[in-house]
Amino acid sequence: MAVRLDESDEYMHELGPESNFNESMYINAFDPAQGVGGWFRMGNRANEGTAEMTVCLYLPPEVDGGNRQVGFMFKRPAIENNDALDAAGLAWTMVKPFDELRIDYVGKVVVLDEPEQMANPKEAFTNNPYAEAEVHLTFTGQGRSSMFGGEPDEPHEKPGEEFAKGHYEQLVKASGTMRVGWPARPLVGPPFLAGALVLPMADGERRRELRIHGEPGRQARRRRIAWRVRVGERHHAPV
Repeated sequence: MAVRLDESDEYMHELGPESNFNESMYINAFDPAQGVGGWFRMGNRANEGTAEMTVCLYLPPEVDGGNRQVGFMFKRPAIENNDALDAAGLAWTMVKPFDELRIDYVGKVVVLDEPEQMANPKEAFTNNPYAEAEVHLTFTGQGRSSMFGGEPDEPHEKPGEEFAKGHYEQLVKASGTMRVGWPARPLVGPPFLAGALVLPMADGERRRELRIHGEPGRQARRRRIAWRVRVGERHHAPV
């Protein structure tokens, strides 16, 4: 069975009539040398009038030997169409199909000393501090040959059991910066970690700028256009 994957599939698709039509993109990046990274997801449910935006940042200790933290944000912003993956401060830009994708996030994250607290999201978002975050990452691939998946040229599911119109993945390389701010605290030893910058802010806070230098194959992305069909009625299927 062959699959079809064209450059046009890297861009947004025409919104279908399905009530739970969902076009989504997920991507992750990690710099093992600095111990910093994150993952990002945006899913458009335009016929439901909302999107799903998730940002999760893995932060190094503020000081040597300190605890690691996680910066997290999830929102369901209102959208009116499927024209772009751009809502609640997170924007995805396809620079060149199969070769270069950029994501930018400007907004708040809740800072967790114990990520397990997200098992109770309401409590976690209520009882933990927030910080301003800014992420600018560029992901590069190696062309069409580095893509996995696509739309089958022949149906491979039984009528009434279709799930995804298109699903593909790619191993990519990431580079860019991530900034997270918090109230100023005493510094011990080198500023946070090698390669990080401590930048003064007007309100007496500090923020760290982490330059991510990824290696090919350490990061991945995937895209899905999905729904589930049962006996003529379309039901939600998470992707």
